[in-house]
Amino acid sequence: MVKFLETSATQPANSVFNSNIISSLTNHILVEYAIPSGWEFWTAKRFFIKIEGKAGGTETYMLDYTLQKICEGCEESFTYVDNNDGSYTFTYIPEEDVEDAALVFTFAQSAYQSGLPSSEGWAQTGAGQTMQTVMDLKACDKYTWTVTLKANCSGHSPTSNVWTDFKVGEVSKKNNPEDKFIQVCPQE
Repeated sequence: MVKFLETSATQPANSVFNSNIISSLTNHILVEYAIPSGWEFWTAKRFFIKIEGKAGGTETYMLDYTLQKICEGCEESFTYVDNNDGSYTFTYIPEEDVEDAALVFTFAQSAYQSGLPSSEGWAQTGAGQTMQTVMDLKACDKYTWTVTLKANCSGHSPTSNVWTDFKVGEVSKKNNPEDKFIQVCPQE
């Protein structure tokens, strides 16, 4: 018999904390245990497991366990779409929680027009090349920004690059390092 004992105990006790289901897998014992209500992710709990053998022998084991959040079917992704009207939609889904994540969009000089809300802390740095913010990201949440960009056609090139990168921390999230958005410059 396997019993999970009171989680607040510092020493093994006789009270059973919760019922469990026991099954045998070859030479291993699988014990399924209902998670106590109110147990927050990343909080350690101490358990004592008491195993009583058929011959009357008893062993008690102490273990500490930290409940971890698993997002089933959630993988990190970053997508970007040209809306064909001078606006572009960027969507980022992190696979894990990130506190104080530094987010950086890199645009061509003076290309950024609007779309990144100041309420999220977005601020322009340099000569218009980057927009940056720091925010807490939650695993599997979808973050979407639609920005308006306008090419700075100050040379003799028929096209101008308007977006080059998006980073979380120091890591680029572009699907392909060669990806960028280019706008056609008006011919004079």
